[in-house]
Amino acid sequence: MSNDDESELLRLATLLRRVDERLPKDAPEREALVKAGLALAQELIRGNRPALEAWFSDLSEPLSEQQVVHLIRLGVDPSPRS
Repeated sequence: MSNDDESELLRLATLLRRVDERLPKDAPEREALVKAGLALAQELIRGNRPALEAWFSDLSEPLSEQQVVHLIRLGVDPSPRS
């Protein structure tokens, strides 16, 4: 894994942790967060970041207002990164 990939993984893991901290202890969403984090780490370790980034960029449908509000409540900045 490159240094850039490692930095990106740490950044995203921090975001996932912030979301996790806002969830109730028994929230079923915790399982999804753990699995998403593990899958992300595995793909970056395997060197698949370019394919992963391309896949996400192909998801061109904008977030709904409800999705934006939900992300903000979870402590995630929904604005696109450039």
